[in-house]
Amino acid sequence: MPICWRASGERSKICRVTPLKIMRSLRAISICVGACLLMPALATVFPTGPSLAADAGGEMPSFGMTLVQEEGTLIVRDLVPNGPAYRAGVRLGDTFLSIDGVRLKGATFEQVRARLTAPRADAVTLQVRRRAGGNQELRLKRPAPNAALTAAALAWRSSGALDAGQQGAIPGPQSTGRSDVIDRGTLHVGDDLIDFTLPRLGGGEVTLSEFTGKPILLDFWATWCGPCRAAAPGLAAITTRFGDKIQIIGINMDSTPGMAIQYAQGAGLTYPHAFSQGWEDPVIREYGIHLTGIPFNILFDAQGRVAAMDLHGQPLADALELLLHRE
Repeated sequence: MPICWRASGERSKICRVTPLKIMRSLRAISICVGACLLMPALATVFPTGPSLAADAGGEMPSFGMTLVQEEGTLIVRDLVPNGPAYRAGVRLGDTFLSIDGVRLKGATFEQVRARLTAPRADAVTLQVRRRAGGNQELRLKRPAPNAALTAAALAWRSSGALDAGQQGAIPGPQSTGRSDVIDRGTLHVGDDLIDFTLPRLGGGEVTLSEFTGKPILLDFWATWCGPCRAAAPGLAAITTRFGDKIQIIGINMDSTPGMAIQYAQGAGLTYPHAFSQGWEDPVIREYGIHLTGIPFNILFDAQGRVAAMDLHGQPLADALELLLHRE
């Protein structure tokens, strides 16, 4: 009959193996073997992914957002104003909780990206936890095939209406619609600012490069431009909201400065205004305003790089918040 032994101090103990013990041992072995065989399948269904150091998040340009991984969760770090994610209701600081009912605790950035872009339906149900508290369910549309726009391209399109007529803007003398500026590449997101020095309304000069070190909004306008006047209260509100954290500079295109000075004071546009020579001014042409028409603005980051263009209202306020958050 089979026997086994084990050491106990200096003595050896002989133990008898019974059929019951053999059956228990075989069952334990079968459980271990089964578990080993099932591990790869379980890893496929419930992947653990690489460590946090190996996958700390990344950009999702087709959705216009950047995610960062913190303590096993994915949080929205950056958003393109009025991009696909923003339009779906995603906001800065949101934590991704689930996609189509599948919880994301411990999921990696690559796993989330694969689930968001998988061609199962034209949209996903995304549950997020707001930075201020509370959960919300959103409907996020998947991008069309081959529609992987860069964040810069999304920023160009962030107003949601590229054609000058759609926004009621006054077209420039060579304007064929605002998408023409994108196609011809007058200025691109990420480009350095084009420095200039122009006369200042009320006396003195305005040199653009002297204001770097904080976000700069360069706004092109004229008193004879109805849409420019309609945008003035929003610019005054931006000035009140952000104070000296940002710098707004107006570029006026009136034929004479007197009316512009009077209008700016009455509308509460207290920031510096430069005075140009109209459509033929070299600064106007360098920035492509003869193509875009007015109102038109360009947002620079603190390093003097183009961050976005032609933003108005809430998208402009959101873009400024994002820039200040990055700084």
